[in-house]
Amino acid sequence: MIGVIVLRELHDALRIGYWQGEPFWGRGFKSEALGATLCWLFEVTDVSSVRAEVLQGRPALPSWRRNSGFPWLEKALP
Repeated sequence: MIGVIVLRELHDALRIGYWQGEPFWGRGFKSEALGATLCWLFEVTDVSSVRAEVLQGRPALPSWRRNSGFPWLEKALP
């Protein structure tokens, strides 16, 4: 398995999270999969906003968030 994408509602906001196996880091899979998921989400649902969840200690995830246009709204999850 390369990774997992999770969409969940929490406190009236849709959140997206992603886990990726270490052997696949730095190969563009995360950006491609999350981009496709977000395109699908906005095209086939009435969702108007999504928040990205980021785990602490994962430096690549905040860079993906910045590169994908997600603003920094809150601290990372423990």
